[in-house]
Amino acid sequence: MLCYYLRHIDLHAVYEQLPSFEIFGSDSGLANIPWDFSNRLAMHFEERAESTLEHLYGHPMPWQELSPIDLAAEVGDYIEHDIEELENICSTKAPRANARLSTEKWKDKFDDFVLDVLSRNISNYYLIQSLLIYQYDCLCWMHSRNDFDSVLGVFEGITETTYMLSLCEMQTRQKAEKTREAQDRAALRHKETNQQKTTALATWDEHGTNVSSMAAFARSRCKDFGVTERTLYGWIRDHRKTQL
Repeated sequence: MLCYYLRHIDLHAVYEQLPSFEIFGSDSGLANIPWDFSNRLAMHFEERAESTLEHLYGHPMPWQELSPIDLAAEVGDYIEHDIEELENICSTKAPRANARLSTEKWKDKFDDFVLDVLSRNISNYYLIQSLLIYQYDCLCWMHSRNDFDSVLGVFEGITETTYMLSLCEMQTRQKAEKTREAQDRAALRHKETNQQKTTALATWDEHGTNVSSMAAFARSRCKDFGVTERTLYGWIRDHRKTQL
């Protein structure tokens, strides 16, 4: 496995097949993931590939440009890092795939970890997304064992995690909207200021020779342009430098 927390999902096969996988259109599952879960997970693995490469390279890039094995290894590393971050937050250990535990004991530790995370107010989208992938991996594993009682319990946890993930997404969207609104307001202020600056400098060019100094002009006319005396003086000073 390319992620030591995943015991069923084959990440390499996922990224080999994902470019041609049609969400809600494919007749078979993605890699070794049952068809019932593939459509939901395909979207998360595609998003995960995009965010991983953007974090690695500092800018968005098509994830299809990396070989499936390299992409799977990078995504696996980030999932590991996220789950370990959740362990640090919760002080509860997530069982690894190779843990020498009975199935029952492994599942108990898994349940403890998931419940601990879900009881916290964690708003990091990617941390919660990694938890969701970890849960789906357990779900696939239990499904392969025909342990349908456990499947039901894991799926209940997935429902809670999906809700938490939607809250994270909503909060992120709200923050982005507030940032965009602030940027729009700043742009409007700058536009108005630039217009005032253009008018002020045109007035200086036309009437500046009629006053004793830049300071005198700034002192007498600053209110006409809606700025401070110091701001108007600085505009004129910088403007004169460009004319030397």
